[in-house]
Amino acid sequence: MIRRPPRSTPLYSSAASDVYKRQVSVTHTESSLAKVVSAPSDLQALLLFLDNPAVIEELSKLDPLAPAKVRGILRKAELYQAEGGCISGEEASKLVNITRSGMDAARKRGDVIALPSGKDGWTYPVWQFQDGRYLPGLKDVLEILKDEGPFVQCSFLLSRNALLDGEMPASLLRREQVHAVIDAAKAYGVHGGS
Repeated sequence: MIRRPPRSTPLYSSAASDVYKRQVSVTHTESSLAKVVSAPSDLQALLLFLDNPAVIEELSKLDPLAPAKVRGILRKAELYQAEGGCISGEEASKLVNITRSGMDAARKRGDVIALPSGKDGWTYPVWQFQDGRYLPGLKDVLEILKDEGPFVQCSFLLSRNALLDGEMPASLLRREQVHAVIDAAKAYGVHGGS
């Protein structure tokens, strides 16, 4: 039996370490590196890093779907930060003057959008609250989009829509133009819909 001497350093075979090793050799321009280093949070730094074309190119070598996956990560990050960001269930419940358990029940009923936060937590996009209540018609729109996940629901409400003359559905709900948004929600995902 042949014995090998123990390795002084462990072998790293994960995709993340492979990307890191390749990224070390990639030359950054000073401005991109400065943006990453000066990001206000670790999450922001990671998002800027992932948005770098050189990183996308290296990730593509490991996984052809990597660019699409990165776009999905970046879009989700945009949704968490959109129009004032997200707040805790406790903070959301105070906005509409209900208990924390009441807010959780509203989430489960589909009255309000909650995005995953941590292992078992939820965070609530602040843009869906107005004047101590949920946006007018929000529950009706979410009922129509109930088969979609919360990220798709947020994306629908925060994206400009051709059926609404290029306006965001959330903006129209704020102005109580509920019927137009309901019609757009019914057409959402249908061939020819926006």
